[in-house]
Amino acid sequence: MRIRMGVTVVLVACSAASAEAPPPQRAARNVKHQFLSADANRDGVVTAVEARGASWLDTERGRKRFQRVDLDGDGQISTEEARRHRRRVFQRRARQELSELRHLGDEHGVERLTDAAWLAQHPQIIERLATNEQFMQQHGQVIERLGRHERFVKNHPKLAQRIAEHRIRRHRRRTAQDDGAVGRSGRPVRARFEAHRERVQERVQERRDTVKERRHDRFEQRRDAARERRHDRFGQRRDRIGDRVQQRQDGARDRIGSRREKISQGRGGRLEQRRRETVNGGLNRRGRKTAESSARRRDG
Repeated sequence: MRIRMGVTVVLVACSAASAEAPPPQRAARNVKHQFLSADANRDGVVTAVEARGASWLDTERGRKRFQRVDLDGDGQISTEEARRHRRRVFQRRARQELSELRHLGDEHGVERLTDAAWLAQHPQIIERLATNEQFMQQHGQVIERLGRHERFVKNHPKLAQRIAEHRIRRHRRRTAQDDGAVGRSGRPVRARFEAHRERVQERVQERRDTVKERRHDRFEQRRDAARERRHDRFGQRRDRIGDRVQQRQDGARDRIGSRREKISQGRGGRLEQRRRETVNGGLNRRGRKTAESSARRRDG
């Protein structure tokens, strides 16, 4: 009996605890409900504190998503920001679907890609394709055939408007083809391409000539500067050599003059004696007796 009462008390306590605990939060299926489900006070704004209270936002990935949705960076998400983020998500998904459709069209052909029965079952894709300019240019003829069906045009008015705009653009393109400006594919004809290539080649040649002129000018400047430096060094060296030669010549002259003075001072007496003997005694310049002096001596 006591065991049964204890089990009953435990069960009652567990049921009370489960009643007091809040139910676990479930992640909604779309972005709008995900962010608005974290709004605890239901004021239409999800703050950072409320986001941390949500289990699916209290993670690293959840915090990054919160910052990505918070466009103005005020730390809270409003209903308008959530709607904008949801719109961006849908646009990104539409671009992904369009990319997949392009790959399908490359594999299975355009006719199978733009089949009326298949497109009629996907109105959202039709509306997204109606705003894609490149898709209209690539598959415009098939879409025009689909546009002849009244029910198709009635169900997809935006696409019908795009078809009409495409017809106008195609008419303008054909007019340009008649003028010779573009080809059937809408691209410039060969003559315009050649003219554009010539202009590009001229610009490239002008740049090359400019680079060559700059290089030649820099080479001329460097060569002139080198010549001036060599000329200056040669002039300085020539001046130094001239100064040394002049110094040597002056020294030699001084030495010769001093030597002459010494010789004149040392031999002055003997020269004077010889001069006297030459005048009086009949000696020649070499200091020898002449014939007249010898004859006078014999006579005397």
